[in-house]
Amino acid sequence: TLIYKQVSNHLGDTIDVHVDVYPPTSTIFNQSSSVPAVIYFHGGGLSVGNRKSWFPTWLYQRVTSAGFAFFSADYQLLPPATGHDIAQDVQDILRFVVSQEYSADASDVDATQRNNFKFWVDEDAIAVAGTSAGGLCAYLAAQIDSPKPKAIVSMYGMGGDFV
Repeated sequence: TLIYKQVSNHLGDTIDVHVDVYPPTSTIFNQSSSVPAVIYFHGGGLSVGNRKSWFPTWLYQRVTSAGFAFFSADYQLLPPATGHDIAQDVQDILRFVVSQEYSADASDVDATQRNNFKFWVDEDAIAVAGTSAGGLCAYLAAQIDSPKPKAIVSMYGMGGDFV
């Protein structure tokens, strides 16, 4: 779990906004590799939930075994946050993901890959995914973000015909 941004709430307290990082599990890597990634946004009507809520285990297992990194991101919730805050969180997580070097815990990868396993996210190989309200976040990422996602997976996403 990493903190990808800090925000002040309506009481003036600083709140950490988190993302969970799941490294690829199947591809043979050099000591430092650039990998594709999927960023997942949880559902909850934009007002409840977090990065662990309704976690799509099937999606996580599928993409990490295919050599992708998987990120499950929090975003600020309504209220007290606004839609503008959520749109900014979506933009910030994409920029954060491509700006970091990640180290995988030895337990995260198979035995042949455990020596100095580090990776970066390929900014030209990012997909976004979300369920319900998270699907709306995925649509927002496709509309407003740089780096621009190459694919969207919206699972019963709210928001209508965005793209």
